[in-house]
Amino acid sequence: DVVLDDEWVEARGTALESGAGPADANADLAAGARYAVYFWGANTTKALHVGHLRNLALGNAIAAGLRAGGARVESRSLICDVGRSMGEAMAGVVASGRADDELGAEGGEKSDHFVGLCYADYVKAGRASVGDDGAVDSVARESALYDDKADELMMRVLDGDQRALELWSKTRAWVISGQRKTLARLGVPFDKVIFESDFLPEVAELTNLGLREGTLRRRADGMIYYPTQREELEEMPLVRSDGLPTQHMRALAYWAAAPELDDVTSLQVCGTEWVAHVTCRRQLLAALAAA
Repeated sequence: DVVLDDEWVEARGTALESGAGPADANADLAAGARYAVYFWGANTTKALHVGHLRNLALGNAIAAGLRAGGARVESRSLICDVGRSMGEAMAGVVASGRADDELGAEGGEKSDHFVGLCYADYVKAGRASVGDDGAVDSVARESALYDDKADELMMRVLDGDQRALELWSKTRAWVISGQRKTLARLGVPFDKVIFESDFLPEVAELTNLGLREGTLRRRADGMIYYPTQREELEEMPLVRSDGLPTQHMRALAYWAAAPELDDVTSLQVCGTEWVAHVTCRRQLLAALAAA
């Protein structure tokens, strides 16, 4: 842990604001080191919220601090653009009757807000019709089969259906466009943005490897999971019985194949609710590497 007391912050900040402090005073602290700092990491289903703001503030500060120390830093974001919630956003856009619209600045409508409302309306309507499924977080909800419009659309995307792909691409673009406007207002730039969908081929490879080596198991209902032997997340759901990978598996696929990370230290900013996910993912990566 690093703690900067108020006196230190005030002294350094005053010097920097006045221009008296040399810009490269600490450039030798991390000279030659390379870092990839991951933050933003939002879903392409809605606008940014306060949790994302926390990650943006901390991630941007960490990246800036490392740069001030002379390190070569790349600000990265791994964006969730596939999964149950993406299907719900797409289904919500269809239900709105505006799937063929070209959203722009007209009327002051922000495109990520629009998709977020469609997503929320669809989820709310679904819960009202079938009742709460008891899932307490997005990853748990991804583990269940719903056999509804959202599931249908997401599976059509994975199967390469052209019309579903067009809807998926448009919905994703609307959300990313709106979120980028927010990032621009905050003055937070990113060097590289990576989409989970780019690593779906690795999902199949890891699934086959894990099942073959016995690291992964298949439940009676067809769900593929990892028995972690950890109390906080005993069974890590990875692939639904219909083949849709959960967020656990999509993140695993990226980190197993993460490009351009040789000799790079990776830092991922996330909330404490993801500690078990990250811990078990690292454990599984190590197990699969040893297989």
